Amino acid sequence: MSMPMTQNGAQPGDGRELAALLAIGPDAKARVRILVVDDEHTLRESCAGVLRHEGYDVTVCSRGQDGLELLKRRAFDVVLVDLYMSQVDGLALLRAAAAVRTGKVDSATWLRRFDVAATPPSSPA
Repeated sequence: MSMPMTQNGAQPGDGRELAALLAIGPDAKARVRILVVDDEHTLRESCAGVLRHEGYDVTVCSRGQDGLELLKRRAFDVVLVDLYMSQVDGLALLRAAAAVRTGKVDSATWLRRFDVAATPPSSPA
């Protein structure tokens, strides 16, 4: 029994059909700004390398605090983060990015809020 083929030669359900629908051209990829934040060098650079090879505009940093600073200065379309980092963790970073992107809070306010949250508690004297 033969399977029907799509125009690009993909068979239904083999994944190529979906990939063809989601494909974007090199000019569009170059305009997609991606921030990768991970404190593990190998993972951060591997992820960034694959994305750059695909043609995306990728910025990397190794600390959540640095990610907050970058988000304050530049808009990103995609933010990929390690959820478990010291000081500012990935979830806090994503919440800050979402708050600024949706306009629920201005960048100066969330940056002050996360600066305070990232400050380790002082030890009792």
